[in-house]
Amino acid sequence: MKKARRINTNKTLVFTALLMLFSVMAQAGSPEGAKVKVKGIQQILLIQFKKSTSDSTIQQIAMEAYNMKKRARTLKSVEWGKKTNLTDDTKDYDYCLTLSFSSETNFEIYNQNPVRLEFMGKLIPLSENILKFTYRVQKFDKPKEPKKEKKSKK
Repeated sequence: MKKARRINTNKTLVFTALLMLFSVMAQAGSPEGAKVKVKGIQQILLIQFKKSTSDSTIQQIAMEAYNMKKRARTLKSVEWGKKTNLTDDTKDYDYCLTLSFSSETNFEIYNQNPVRLEFMGKLIPLSENILKFTYRVQKFDKPKEPKKEKKSKK
């Protein structure tokens, strides 16, 4: 029993150290003088469906994505959209799925959630390619202006 507690304590310490390291790394990429606040985690999936995938099947996948928020409580928001031709895109991805999480912990919980595994089990066989990009959402506070030196009277 003591050994199990020691292992759990060690895991907690390692996890805390990693979170602190990630926080420092996030601030390293910020504008000079700006304070960085990590607002959560976002994951973007760009999806290229197989040519044989019907529109009704894609609609079913979209509905499943929408319903994930109700079934996976660690999800903050779910967005789904079809590619537009407003820009000169170079890849053949058809759809985008964006998942937002309020914390890394919620993201980690979601990654192990059977709801996610079930959804991906349906999506992957229908897809030609999936490009996944996960990042920390950062908010930069405006850096403070340097204080002006007062002119001394002579």
